[in-house]
Amino acid sequence: MRTTLFALLFFIISCEDSENSPTPSIKESDTDNQEESYQLPVIFHIFYDGSDSDQTVTTKRIKEIIDACNKYYDNSNNKSVDIHLKFILATHNNEGKVLSEAGIERIKVNNAELDCDNFMDDKSNIQYLWDTDQYINIMLYRFTNKNILGISYLPYTVKPDKLEGLNQLNFLPTHSTLTYPHCISINKLYINGKANIEGQIYNPSDVIATLAHEFGHYLGLYHTFNETKDSAGNIITNLCEDTDYCTDTPPYNRDEYKDFLDNYIPKNGIKITFNDLPYLMERKNCMDNTQSTPNNIMDYEYSYVNRFTNEQKNRIRYVLAHSPLIPGKKVTRSITKTSAPQEFPMRTIK
Repeated sequence: MRTTLFALLFFIISCEDSENSPTPSIKESDTDNQEESYQLPVIFHIFYDGSDSDQTVTTKRIKEIIDACNKYYDNSNNKSVDIHLKFILATHNNEGKVLSEAGIERIKVNNAELDCDNFMDDKSNIQYLWDTDQYINIMLYRFTNKNILGISYLPYTVKPDKLEGLNQLNFLPTHSTLTYPHCISINKLYINGKANIEGQIYNPSDVIATLAHEFGHYLGLYHTFNETKDSAGNIITNLCEDTDYCTDTPPYNRDEYKDFLDNYIPKNGIKITFNDLPYLMERKNCMDNTQSTPNNIMDYEYSYVNRFTNEQKNRIRYVLAHSPLIPGKKVTRSITKTSAPQEFPMRTIK
């Protein structure tokens, strides 16, 4: 996620699986093929109540957002890498019925303003999930904390598969094993915000950049800045360690960077202009003290957030081929799926 003086992007990751249909398989030897294209169906579950219309979010807007996110992942802007995946709006529901609005389920509730942390932990919200072998579930509702833009869970691997930074399961889960709602949540308040346009417009609460970032977490990426947790679970960012498992994303001390912002940003109410951004976007590599402007989608604060790196691509490709609870072809497994509820070693990012 990204944070600025104006908005805090807050994130976690989550997913889920179902036993409704077999998962397509690929050979382990095929996972080295970085050009095989994945298509990942997405369903937006749009929550609304009496204080807002079910049409607050239009079909057109949802399509605009997904189309724009795809440009980050297929390198349409020629600034990144092509990950060879495409998010597509679901055309059918769990029962195979054609959706009247592609990629959208509208859900009327008594109160559509919810605490996102509580939502993601509440087992009762599993009822809203569609089969995660077939869909990426995105929950769209108003967050009680208006400074939070998105939240998502990290994926898993299944032993003996292993990817540094991801928790391993010793079982192959199904939908019925979930004890929490494995999904992405996005703050509906910002759904119609204008997108970042490099060199022209900067919007710290751009929902397109937010969702692209959340997709990154969902597919196994960490933040590019240095971040870890202490024994009490508190997030520590005042360190110099490369903690995103990608050596081609320059590591930086986020606490030092925030101090720099605090000293630079005027205290007299004068707004930051676009001319300030190149300076505000500079990051200092804490390993060798070089300056860089990574502009990575998995960064926070002031950034164009429009780039992935090759090592980030490799992590995503591994997750696509090996991780359960995510649509797409997987490596052939000898382990049998379990249907009994299991304890998941959930890992979240804020």
